[in-house]
Amino acid sequence: MNSPVVPTARSGRASLVDALCYALSCLDHARTVPLDSPTPCTAWDLEALLRHVDDSLTALHEGITTGHVDIVPRARTEPVPASELLAAVGSRARRLLAACLSPRVDPVVDVADRRLPTGVLTAVGTVEVAVHGWDVARACGHDRPLPDALAATVLELLPLVAGTGRFAPPVPVPASAPPGDRVLALLGRDPA
Repeated sequence: MNSPVVPTARSGRASLVDALCYALSCLDHARTVPLDSPTPCTAWDLEALLRHVDDSLTALHEGITTGHVDIVPRARTEPVPASELLAAVGSRARRLLAACLSPRVDPVVDVADRRLPTGVLTAVGTVEVAVHGWDVARACGHDRPLPDALAATVLELLPLVAGTGRFAPPVPVPASAPPGDRVLALLGRDPA
């Protein structure tokens, strides 16, 4: 992987918008699937994956709208009931999408006790949202490849999240694999 490229606050939000649009289309498939369905994240069923996505979206929204991210997001003091989880995740994704499209751009965000460029927050968010969108679609039995442009962006952002322990170890894919398959393989998913 190349050296990390930290997007600007504005370009990072544009990448996150692309990831959110993709993930929202993947969430549509989860309406008729049991929440105990297995996912590509072997330790999680669909409900656990959606709860993780909900927490991630909450933290991203908090960072983009307030310039600060708490270790435990304020909006998650009480768990969302399982029956409302899918709707809550979709609603949170749409609120984050609206926040990303607003003209206000803070160049830095405080994450707990660290000050980071907003582009780092949105880069991590782009990777998380895109890949977990794919995870949701796959858990629902749908093949929703990462769009090539989004996958190319995620490939550029991966050095910012590599080695964080947030994803499974890489799996091999042919060098000729499309960008989306390479992203998934680098993050421990079997794109087949």
